[in-house]
Amino acid sequence: MVNKRSGSPASVKILEHIERNPGVHFRRIVRNLRLAVGDVQYNIRLLEDRGMIKSLRTGLRKLYYPSQGFSIDDQRLLGVLAQGTQREILLNLTKTPGLSATQLAKLLGLSPSTIFWHLKRLAELSLVTRSDGRGHVGYFFNGDKSKLFEFMHSYHQSVWDKWSSRLEDILLSVSLKSTEE
Repeated sequence: MVNKRSGSPASVKILEHIERNPGVHFRRIVRNLRLAVGDVQYNIRLLEDRGMIKSLRTGLRKLYYPSQGFSIDDQRLLGVLAQGTQREILLNLTKTPGLSATQLAKLLGLSPSTIFWHLKRLAELSLVTRSDGRGHVGYFFNGDKSKLFEFMHSYHQSVWDKWSSRLEDILLSVSLKSTEE
């Protein structure tokens, strides 16, 4: 493993950005750091070869993480939280379990077909389950709520600030459950 100080300035910037934003994709790194595409490609390959970062392909995107500290389930959740629409779907399902795709579409101001597409991706990642019953199809967050809240607080502070008051009851129930265990 190579120490941060021994890397090029660009590789240090990229590594620090990935550490602050686990689950970030390539284009966002280029955009946020204002580095040339070729420089980012070279330095990401170098950081991966040195074992300082790892990547996970989800759909068309390759997401980057620090090499230590995140299980594959953590990586999937962080990758989703970095995407606005899927993050909003998960947060709405955490707040109100059992929402239908139509209800989610109205809440988010998107078409039902767009919501179905995202729900399918979330189900493929085992983050959402579908429940059919008496003419109603509802969706449920299938992950660890405390991990979701931890990642939101740590890596998506502005979204956390927006949602924390709306999720107060859920936060309280999760914290009470963890103290009982």
